[in-house]
Amino acid sequence: MFVYVMVMIRKSGRLKATDLLHLIPFLIITIFFAFRFYVLSGPEKVDFYNQIYNGQLPRDVSIMTFPNILTGPIYVILSLIKLSAFAILMLMVTSCAIHTGLMSNSAQLSHAISLMSKRV
Repeated sequence: MFVYVMVMIRKSGRLKATDLLHLIPFLIITIFFAFRFYVLSGPEKVDFYNQIYNGQLPRDVSIMTFPNILTGPIYVILSLIKLSAFAILMLMVTSCAIHTGLMSNSAQLSHAISLMSKRV
C-alpha cells in the first residue's frame, strides 16, 4: 500500500527503483516462513500448530513474528502521513490559485478539486 501511495502522489506517477527496497521486509518474512512452515508435511504442520497452541512457540518463529506484526501498522502510518502532507500541499496550491485569480469561477475550482481527489 505504501508504494502505491508514493507512486500516486508523485508527479511522474511511476515506480522508482528505490521503491523496490520496501519489498525487502516482505521477502525476508515470506522466505523465512516458506522454509520454516510451508515446506512441512501435513503431520509436521499439525505438530507445529499443536506446539504453538500449547504455548511452545519456537524461538525463531517468535523472533520473526514480531517484525511481521510491526510492518503492517508502520506502513499504514507512513502512508497516512504522506497522504496528509500531499493533501495539505494540494490545498495550499488551490488556495494560492484562487487568491491570485488563476481560478476565477466555480467551474475551474470544482475541476481542480476533482483533479486533486483523483490524485489523492
